[in-house]
Amino acid sequence: METGYLLHGLTLVSAQSLPIQASGQVLHAKDATIIIQAVPPWQRGGHALVCELIGTQHFADGVLSRSLERVRAGPESWLVLRFNMDLGLAFTEDGREVHIFGGLVEDLEYVAGVVAGPVASFLRWQRGWASLHASAVVVDGRVMAIGGQSGAGKSTTTAALALRGHPLFSDDVLGWRSESGRLLACPGPVRVKLWPDSLAAFDLNPESLPRVRTDLNKRLFQLPEAANDTELPLGAVYLLSTDMGASLGDIHELHGAEAFIALKANCRDDSVLTPAMRVRQFEALAELARCVPVRQVRAHPGLNRLTEFTDSLVADFRRVAA
Repeated sequence: METGYLLHGLTLVSAQSLPIQASGQVLHAKDATIIIQAVPPWQRGGHALVCELIGTQHFADGVLSRSLERVRAGPESWLVLRFNMDLGLAFTEDGREVHIFGGLVEDLEYVAGVVAGPVASFLRWQRGWASLHASAVVVDGRVMAIGGQSGAGKSTTTAALALRGHPLFSDDVLGWRSESGRLLACPGPVRVKLWPDSLAAFDLNPESLPRVRTDLNKRLFQLPEAANDTELPLGAVYLLSTDMGASLGDIHELHGAEAFIALKANCRDDSVLTPAMRVRQFEALAELARCVPVRQVRAHPGLNRLTEFTDSLVADFRRVAA
């Protein structure tokens, strides 16, 4: 029996149950089927492989983070997203099947995070739908998106906002769609990934929470959530900066090309898209920069100042909405 998962505007189904909040049934036509297996799909046939490298993405220290290639075996073809660990994702060219393979498939908590993150994000781009590497909360019926590079404090800031009464709308990926001149954000998973020091700042015991991955001490924390099947207007995007020259709560509005470049830097899949997907990415980010306020703010300077920092964000968001 297949279980349906509503994630970022997509209906995904899987024969293997995953620790993601699920609809229990497929509420509308499925967008893609998730297939979890130890070996890649082309190993089931005897065809010769033809591989074409499309793009690579690196960490700041130069270590390979992920790559995208097209793999052909006989009449079949996949877009294969690889990570610098024992896990790979093979998407059929039409985006109707995703094969998750490698040694880490036995860690279902981690697989669930991959499905809700990289898988859903890439599937959206395959369909021409936009996504941003950001989390989001709901403030006064509108969505506040929190973006920023890895380590800037997106998850910690999002958790602090949620625990102060602004329910979590989506973690790690934010999808949206355009309707009648406004952008509607699509809800997603409501578990954030936090390091032990952040959990301690919220008076939470890390040992009582599941790990993101068995070999990683980062933990999964369930937060108060908004209605997880309701699209809401996207009110503003806040991009966290680690610029230590700025003061706490110093918020700078970005316009035009500056906003577009900052948003593009916060796309998870930026360097591993096909040319056609990249064209759609540019169009979607240009529309986002044109229709929604994009704000740059210095990331919180310390866990002891989270309350002050989140209060300044909410106050600014309400000013923008007004």
